[in-house]
Amino acid sequence: MRNLLLLVPLFLIACNGGNKNYRPKAIGPEGDVMLVVADEFWREHPLGDTLRNYFQQEYPGLPQVEPLWKISRISPKDFQGNLRWQKNVLIAVISDKVRAGQPSLEYADDPFARPQLVVRLSANHPNEWLAAFRARRAEILTRFKEKDARVIAQSIQEKNACKSCADTLKNRMGLKMAIPSVFSPVLNSDEISAFQYRAERVEKGSTHLIEKVIWLSSVKYQSEAQFSREYLIRLSDQITKTAFKGENPGSGVVVESRMPCDSAVLSLNGRYAMEMRGLWRMSNEFKGGPFLLYAILDEPKQRIWLAGGFVFAAGLDKRAHIIELEGILRSLNPVEKSGN
Repeated sequence: MRNLLLLVPLFLIACNGGNKNYRPKAIGPEGDVMLVVADEFWREHPLGDTLRNYFQQEYPGLPQVEPLWKISRISPKDFQGNLRWQKNVLIAVISDKVRAGQPSLEYADDPFARPQLVVRLSANHPNEWLAAFRARRAEILTRFKEKDARVIAQSIQEKNACKSCADTLKNRMGLKMAIPSVFSPVLNSDEISAFQYRAERVEKGSTHLIEKVIWLSSVKYQSEAQFSREYLIRLSDQITKTAFKGENPGSGVVVESRMPCDSAVLSLNGRYAMEMRGLWRMSNEFKGGPFLLYAILDEPKQRIWLAGGFVFAAGLDKRAHIIELEGILRSLNPVEKSGN
């Protein structure tokens, strides 16, 4: 089956009656993606296995196996009405109308709903489509992740931002960040600011404690060596072991050195940054979970901002909590001075 309908430019099929600016509210949580793929390619071609394996690979830095993305799949003929309102959509277009050897990749913001990112990859043949996806999949994943983080931060700012947290960050550290109102300040000094969410949840007949902590600090920038994984782990341990102590003498939060940490270089709000994720533990105690850390270079001030977060939720899935922390931490920005 050749999909010709989806060759129509997205902006043309996105119009709603006479109001070209109207978009319904997008549905689905961050971290989910809808794949629009014809049945025969999804079931009978390596294209389907590749998509399943890629999007459902293990989420990095979690203590239990959870998928990188939660996926749903729909055929192009059924991709209509409110089924087009998913927040993240990847459309596979395979058609004779696409010139052989010239696959194309298009991104569209809010074509059917708001906020939404629709990615359309087009090719002449399924094998050609698969080759193009393998070459561009990291780029596609990055765009989805950046969009999700941006939506999380925007939603917090518009609906439930913590004003006392914002005032603390601005006055103590000269920073702004989208922190939800369910967080409360727990540490406030010139060296570190920290905010905590703590609640109990009843699930499957058991009560579970959920703790989420966000912390921020900074050091003077001296050399590129400060963006090495080893340096950042040592620095993070120095800060968190002192700031977040356990019940036993000498205990504190540190990176779990017996498990690997994932790291990546990226740009956050136009600034050079290093992202690290892995597991933390409370030294001398049986407690731990996933952590996320960003080291962000502030060239004008010659400082490195450290924005970290960690989750404790024993017995529960933790992927959604880390996705939320990612959106919060990625929103960090220095406060612009008056007159600039």
